[in-house]
Amino acid sequence: MDYLAPVAAAVAAWIFGAVWYMGLGKPYQRALGLDPEACKGKPMPVVPLAICFVAELVMAAALSYVLARMSVVGPVWGAMVGAIIGVGVILPTVIVNHLFPGRGQTLMAIDGLHWVGVAVIEGEVLGAFA
Repeated sequence: MDYLAPVAAAVAAWIFGAVWYMGLGKPYQRALGLDPEACKGKPMPVVPLAICFVAELVMAAALSYVLARMSVVGPVWGAMVGAIIGVGVILPTVIVNHLFPGRGQTLMAIDGLHWVGVAVIEGEVLGAFA
């Protein structure tokens, strides 16, 4: 197993998440029931950001194993498998986890599509390394 590939995939996914949530910051804060103006100037939560990176590293390692067993080679095929896993496994999980506590559709869409994007990006990067 190439140990650099999952690390590169996790870094790419983490950067994607940073850009995703920065771009959708105000709608995301409103969906959480927060006032975007009240959130200005507050420091970023370092521990959750670190845990997110570790989670994305675990996901990348697992996806690397799956792609290797499927003999997936190339960024396009890796992204396709990532999309199938993202839409077929991760997105339904996010939807269910948001429905039961009564979270809104905006929050569900922002979070769910983020994780689909993570799976696609990780698959693409891992496929490129294969």
